Amino acid sequence: MTVVRTLHGAGNVAVPQPLAPEAPVDVLEADAWVIRGRLVLQHDRPVSAYPVGLHQRGVRLRAKPGSLEALLAAASGRAVSLDMRAWLNDPAPDVFRALDELDVDTRASLRFTCESWSLAERLRAWLPDMPAAYSIRSEAQLRRFIEGRLAEVIPEVGVTVRHSLLHAPGEVEALRRFAPRITVWTVDDLERARALAAWGVDEVVSNRLEVLGGL
Repeated sequence: MTVVRTLHGAGNVAVPQPLAPEAPVDVLEADAWVIRGRLVLQHDRPVSAYPVGLHQRGVRLRAKPGSLEALLAAASGRAVSLDMRAWLNDPAPDVFRALDELDVDTRASLRFTCESWSLAERLRAWLPDMPAAYSIRSEAQLRRFIEGRLAEVIPEVGVTVRHSLLHAPGEVEALRRFAPRITVWTVDDLERARALAAWGVDEVVSNRLEVLGGL
């Protein structure tokens, strides 16, 4: 099986890095937020429309954010994955309005991942033609996902899993019973990426082109 190769954070800048057609990247990824009705791409959590963001080490000035238009231009036909984030309000209606005028081919290249599973379901309701996967960051979330699938209170959706939660091929095989697609993030060690690909994951997310090129 050929694993899909995703470049992490590629759209989180005002001018995304141009990629040669032969670059070992199938998907460009970015963190997406809605600020005053506008879809912007950046890593840090925005503080309303102020030019600062909340980072894991505190508050810092944020650089000019990226835009979906710039990311799509840099993608040059590659797929685009938006890690959709939310602050206090539901961004799904604004995301719908931002994407509603895109042509069919462009829409077909887009998908979402969501830390908030309820947000994923709202996006699936507004944008049923665009896949939205659940992000799993912890053992507790992984157990909750499996328990929810067994109880049939969680729909059949793809998952994007912190790679350190998977320790053996059997865990990937077991998870496959509950999720049609398994993505792992963020894998910056080539040996680890190759092991996960051999275990049967569908997609590897990395910051490093040399890792993606080695798959």
